[in-house]
Amino acid sequence: MSAWRQSWMASRDARLYRAVLRLYPRAFRREFAPQMLLDFIEARADAVSVGVWTFRAHMGRDLAASLLVEWFRTGLPVIVLIATTIPLIGVSALLRIVDRIPTVSIPATVDRDLLVLELFIVVFLLVVAATIVFATWYMRGVAHRAPPRRRP
Repeated sequence: MSAWRQSWMASRDARLYRAVLRLYPRAFRREFAPQMLLDFIEARADAVSVGVWTFRAHMGRDLAASLLVEWFRTGLPVIVLIATTIPLIGVSALLRIVDRIPTVSIPATVDRDLLVLELFIVVFLLVVAATIVFATWYMRGVAHRAPPRRRP
C-alpha cells in the first residue's frame, strides 16, 4: 500500500474516531477527548504490525465498553429507566383495576382509537413528569456530594 493511501486511511480513521468521541458525555469529552485522539493516532500508526482491521476491532470494542461505562457514571440511564418504568407500572396497574370493576365500561359510542390516543398521552405526560422529578432528585444529590479529588 502506498504511503499516500496509508496516510489517507489513517486520517479517515482519526476523523471517524473524533466523531465517535462526540458520543461521550460532555464533561468526560472536555477532559479526555484530546488526549484520547492523540493516543488513537499514535496507536493507529503502530497498527501496521498487528493489522489495521484487528486494530479497528479492538478500538471499536474499547469505545463501546467505555461509552457505556461513562454514560452509566453520569446516572442518566438510571434516571431514564426509573422515569419510564414507574409511570408504565402505574398505568398498567390502573388498567388492571379498571378492568376488574364491573360498573366501569366503555360506552359503544366512544371512539376506541381516541381512547387509546388519550392513554398514550397520559403515559407520555407521566414519563415527562417522572423524568423531571427524578432528574431534580438526582441533581440535588450530586450538588451535595464533594467533588472528586484530582490525582497529581
